[in-house]
This record gives sequence, structure tokens and C-alpha cells, in this order.
Amino acid sequence: MKEKNFKRKFLAATLGALIVVNIMSLCDLSVVKLGNFSANLNSDEITTSVDDVTDETRESLKQDIIYALDNFETRIPLSDYNITTDVFSSIASEVLEQNPQYFYIAINSFTAGYSLNKYNSTGLFVASSATINYPENGDTEAIKNKINFVSETADQIISGIDDSMSDIEKALYVHDYLALNYKYDERIHSSDPNERSQSVFDIYNFFSQGTGVCQAYTTAYKYIMQYKLGIPSKMAISSSMGHAWNIIYVNGNWYHVDVTWDDPTPDMEGTVNHNYFLMSDEAMLANDHHDWRISDDKTYSCSDTSYDSYWWHDVSTEIYRIDGKWYSVDNEGEFAARDVNTGETDTSSAASFSIERDRWYAWNSGTVYWCGNYTVLIKSGTTFFYNTTENVYAINADGSNKRLVANIPKSEHNGYQIFGLGIDENNNLYAILQNNPQDTQDENGNTVTVQKEIYNIANIADIDSIATPVDGDSSDTENIDWNQVNQIISQDSSVEVSLSSENATLPSDVVENAKGKDVNIIVNIDSYQWTVNGLDVSDENVADVNLGVNENKGIVPENITDKYTDGQKTVEVNLDYEG
Repeated sequence: MKEKNFKRKFLAATLGALIVVNIMSLCDLSVVKLGNFSANLNSDEITTSVDDVTDETRESLKQDIIYALDNFETRIPLSDYNITTDVFSSIASEVLEQNPQYFYIAINSFTAGYSLNKYNSTGLFVASSATINYPENGDTEAIKNKINFVSETADQIISGIDDSMSDIEKALYVHDYLALNYKYDERIHSSDPNERSQSVFDIYNFFSQGTGVCQAYTTAYKYIMQYKLGIPSKMAISSSMGHAWNIIYVNGNWYHVDVTWDDPTPDMEGTVNHNYFLMSDEAMLANDHHDWRISDDKTYSCSDTSYDSYWWHDVSTEIYRIDGKWYSVDNEGEFAARDVNTGETDTSSAASFSIERDRWYAWNSGTVYWCGNYTVLIKSGTTFFYNTTENVYAINADGSNKRLVANIPKSEHNGYQIFGLGIDENNNLYAILQNNPQDTQDENGNTVTVQKEIYNIANIADIDSIATPVDGDSSDTENIDWNQVNQIISQDSSVEVSLSSENATLPSDVVENAKGKDVNIIVNIDSYQWTVNGLDVSDENVADVNLGVNENKGIVPENITDKYTDGQKTVEVNLDYEG
């Protein structure tokens, strides 16, 4: 036994050995092995700490690693650097941390080897070379296809960003896009190990499958922010939480961004929260985040608290940017246009108004309702669409031309209410009808699972042909579509129109349609306003009503009162004059 051991040592000392050092990382990906090297003289000039590496050496080695990765080379010579394998590991980690375009490589894809013939007086050996073990069994074409797919997908995501946007606006846009268009991979919580093993952790499968766990969200956000937009981004990792998120550098400060926790689970189309966007260390600690470290093992202070209680914490829809303003609907149903620099609501804008607060009843009970507001806001061009429990509305960005796009009575859809809106790849607007926003238990303790129905409304190009003006809108005074007005009244909804003094006639069929219904026809004529309630319309036949007012005479002409009172000389006229 001793002789055998001696021979082993002798061979190792004279020939050198292939010794593999696994470099551990956050991601348990495959590792690469190292090669052998020629014998060298002993040396005490070996750099054993990454902190002692000169800037020149560090930059040179980084360029060697980048060159190897860009050209799919499998071996990086290291002997001239006189560094240990640990030092190489640290610098290789820096390269991957600073260059998210190498998403397909993990740190343990490198294996560093060292020669027993070059060491210092403490017995530390010099790294001789590093081997890179590429995925896809080294198939470079397959790897390039993945690289191109990820890059093209990211380019598509940021196509809505323009150079006039600040870094915060860009960060918000990407945050909302990922949360709205991807969903959390709940297979990670499955009790079935086979299903759990299919969970998505990487950016390629996140983009291709549309789902992933926190690591996938974080990697994707970092890739887009840092590689595509040039905004510094790091990964925050908490082993005790089993969770990862980002920190980003904008406006001279580092902030936390947790896209995963801002994406509701189960997924709700059109809904994105902003509770963890641009948060300080203090705020994250107060909101169940703890024990994190940063992926490059350096210390970053997220000390600025400017956004810890910012207005977007109350917004659960996408926040849109048009012409220097942010548009959103908050959880109280306030539709607001805000200055992108100050966040202040533009109170002078007609686009800042209150949406009627609706109730989303639970279990179709009619008595118990969800406390949340499930109004979703989506946009096509400069037209916004939003919903209540049963209606979908459109409105221009400037607050004009509010119209009803669809009425979807829950009584006709198993009690399902509108919990989401979307526009598909063919530009078709649709609503998501659900029995509840999430799996829950009813009042009897029985599990009620979410049931969904897709309700197709219309192509965006056809919206105006089916939409009808609604209460609060001033329609074109010369080109009112009375058929649309009748459609609104037929849906038991009030309507407001504006007429010119030269064309102040309310058609008889509109009045007849309103008869017996508790709906208002509000007519604006110059500075006057008439309100006709359907319950006040008599059972007699009605004719066209001329609502013109001759301000010079100050009276309603006798021939008009005769026409509408069957010759009676007493008539009740309700004039609501404003001004």
C-alpha cells in the first residue's frame, strides 16, 4: 500500500495532475473542467486574494473571458496571471454579473485546473487554465438560436420605450410589461416532484413559455435593464426567503424592485401592483424582505425613501406614458393624468376624473363583495379602455368621447363579472369574466376555484362603430348618432348629449324609448341644460321635442306648449340653468 501511494505521489510530482475545482454559485448549473499545464519553477508571487489583483490584471483577464465566451472557445490559459483558482472564480463571476448577455453560462460552467509544479511557500498552486462547459452539449448553433431569441424578445419588450423617457420611466415600463405579460410558475410549489422539476428558472424558458419563478423574473429584468437599456442592475438573493429580486441604479440612487411580488398570483390579466417598485432597504425590511445579499457580494445601500409611499402604490393597473404624462386608475377608481416629473395630478385635465365605484360580489351572493377594486386599464394608441363589473368603456387620453363599448350582464354569464381586459395579437379587445378573483372558500367553507370565460368584444378598428356615448360626454353637436343614444337607453343607462341652438330637437323615438325607464337624457344647449327622465314621460304619444330657448323673449312660445299639451294651457317645464 505504501509503495503504491509513493508511486502515485511520484507521478503527480513529475507529470502534473488534472485537478478539478468546482466553483459554486447561486445557480446549480453544469461545470467545466480544467486542463494540465507544463512544469514551472516555484514562486511566492502568487495572487491569492481577488482584492490584491491589479486593475490591469483584472481587466486583461476579463477581456480573455469575454473573448472566449464570444467565440465559444472552451479553454482559457491562466498560468501567466499567477492567480489561484479562487481568484479566477471571483473574476469570472464579475464578468457574468456585469454581462447578462451570457445568461446561458453559469459560474460553475467554468472549471479551473492548476499545476502541482507552480506553487508558493504556503502550498497554494497557480491556476493553469480554465475550461468552459457550454450547454446544449456544446452545439453553438443551438446556443446562438437561444441568444437571438432572448435578444429579439427583449427588443420587442422595449420597443415601447423612447429616448425621451427617464431611467425611472424605463424601469417602470419594463416592470409593468413583465408583470402583465408573464406569470409566476406555480409548479414550484407542487407536491409532485416531477411537476416541480419543470419549474422555469432561466430567461430563455421564461420568455418562451411565458412563466417562471422569481429567479427568471429577476434575470429577465436585469438583462433588459442592464444589457439593453444600460441601467445598472443587480440581483438581491435571500436564501432564508428562497427568493430573489433586483436592485437598480437610477437618479443617483440604488432602489429595490421586486417584479415577482408585484405580479398577482394567480395571474390576473391587466393587473400589476407597484408595492415593490423603487423601494428603500427600510421599506423592504418592513415588507417581509430580509437577509439578502447582492449577487456580486458587494454592499449597496438603498437609502433613499422618496418612493416608499409614492402614488403608484395605490395603482394596480399598468401606468401609461403619453406626452409627458402618466395615466393610471388607482384602487379607488380615480382616473388621473400625472406629471411624469413631479407625480402631481393634472387637475386641469379632463382626463382626471372618478370612475363610478363598483362592487364585485363574491360567490354570486349579491350581499358579500370583494373589498378590492378590479377596474383594469389598457390602452390602444391614445384610447383607453376600462371596466366595471359588467361594462367596458373607452375614453380618449384627453378625457373626451367617453363611450360604452360593451355591456356584459353577469345574469347572462353564470354570474361571472369582469376581472380583466386584454388586446390579443390580432388587435381584438376582450374581457376576462370570472366567478371570483382567486381560489377561495365560500361562506360555508367550501372551496371555490376560479372559473374564467373569455368574452370577445371587437377588433380595435371597429370599436367606434359599436360604441355608444355615455353620461358625462359631450358628443358632436352637429352629428349625433341617435341610434347610439337609443342603444344606451335600451341598456337602462343615462346619456348626455350636446345640441346647438340651431339644431335643438330631441327626436320622438328617443323620448319614446326612455318612457317608463329611470334613465336621464341630459341635453346641453349653449349655457342651458335640460334633463328628461323616462319616468316623467307621459303615456301619451310623443313627438319631436324642440328644446330651443329664445333668450330675448324669455318664454316658451305658445305654439310649442299647444303642440305638447294637447291644447292645455298649463305645462310644467323644468329648466336647469347653469351660468
